Order: sequence, then structure tokens, then C-alpha cells
Amino acid sequence: MTSTHELTKAQIDNLKAATGNSEEAVLGAYAAMKNKYPSGGMAEEQFLEMIR
Repeated sequence: MTSTHELTKAQIDNLKAATGNSEEAVLGAYAAMKNKYPSGGMAEEQFLEMIR
């Protein structure tokens, strides 16, 4: 099981499919989001908008 600070392979794949971005772009955006919102207090839709 992953910690709450990591994305699973399935989550990465879902985000890649939803956004059309590469794994590198998804992980970069996730890292930026975690830096800006360390508690993870961002809605999924806000995250998807950020990486589009």
C-alpha cells in the first residue's frame, strides 16, 4: 500500500488518460501540487485543471 503522499500506478495511468499528459508531466504536476498544498487540500478537479 502506498502512503497518502504517493500516487499508485493506477492513479498515474488514470491521470494520464484523463489529461493526455505523459507520466513525467503528471508526476511533476503532482509534486508541484504537494509543494503548494502539503496537506493535499486540493480537489481532484483543481488538480486536473492544473495539469491540463
